[in-house]
Amino acid sequence: MRNLTKTSLLLAGLCTAAQMVFVTHASADQSIKYDHTYQTPSYIIEKSPQKPVQNTTQKESLFSYLDKHQTQFKLKGNANSHFRVSKTIKDPKTKQTFFKLTEVYKGIPIYGFEQAVAMKENKQVKSFFGKVHPQIKDVSITPSISEKKAIHAARRELEASIGKIEYLDGEPKGELYIYPHDGEYDLAYLVRLSTSEPEPGYWHYFIDAKNGKVIESFNAIHETAGTGIGVSGDEKSFDVREQNGRFYLADETRGKGINTFDAKNLNETLFTLLSQLIGYTGKEIVSSTSVFNEPAAVDAHANAQAVYDYYSKTFGRDSFDQNGARITSTVHVGKQWNNAA
Repeated sequence: MRNLTKTSLLLAGLCTAAQMVFVTHASADQSIKYDHTYQTPSYIIEKSPQKPVQNTTQKESLFSYLDKHQTQFKLKGNANSHFRVSKTIKDPKTKQTFFKLTEVYKGIPIYGFEQAVAMKENKQVKSFFGKVHPQIKDVSITPSISEKKAIHAARRELEASIGKIEYLDGEPKGELYIYPHDGEYDLAYLVRLSTSEPEPGYWHYFIDAKNGKVIESFNAIHETAGTGIGVSGDEKSFDVREQNGRFYLADETRGKGINTFDAKNLNETLFTLLSQLIGYTGKEIVSSTSVFNEPAAVDAHANAQAVYDYYSKTFGRDSFDQNGARITSTVHVGKQWNNAA
């Protein structure tokens, strides 16, 4: 099944949070950066030593910390009504615990708003990273149509666009979200449809859960040829993805994909933390034409394709796991790394 999660709006929101912020508060105790759009913290670093938390669980300490920042997050009520822990990772080396959070409204996830929190062994929060939407008012969370009808609506719209679909690549599902767009907030099903025929695509449809109409849709896959100059000055050709007139260093023709991202010199430690916790890989590399002017990324993308092709033709291997595993490269991690990650 073709699956290009990196092009979703979700990751666009989360992965750019580290870039789209500015410092508005810094003290000896902590440093806080705020999101340009929502003026809520996107990045909180606790700098001073803190006393160990006694007689509480890690989760209780986590939500106690979030409660202290509710005013800055512009949220009303307790933090546990606004955030849901979706993943927990414990690092045996550092003894730290990393939490992946999803912001919710009355239990429904808000599309594009996720966070990551690092906690020390003594249950004190070390850092917060992500994107928080201020309090949302008066959105109904009761759908008027079923998931099945939403999937049918998405498929009907897709077939009207590309023709009759005989088979889908995998079972489609519809997930309920609060979908912010154009200053409005709709309860919507996100329906993902993957097709090979009559046109390859990983189609995303946001279906209004009240009336079944399409709010927004896009195809995450459209392959074309790209070119660029590498670090040594040599011109290279490679496969890229075109979407709505924009070109991305993403290739879905080999295995489950080859993708190249830019960390924008994000601190190495923070990059590693986010990679482990939420699979953060950096920001998608985009060009207004099929010509890419980022030498390090050009080399990383072209070389990854060349390596895949070599092992495929020489040994008959489908990626490094013989099962088409996605190959991801990230350039410009911190300021000291010379090569792609």
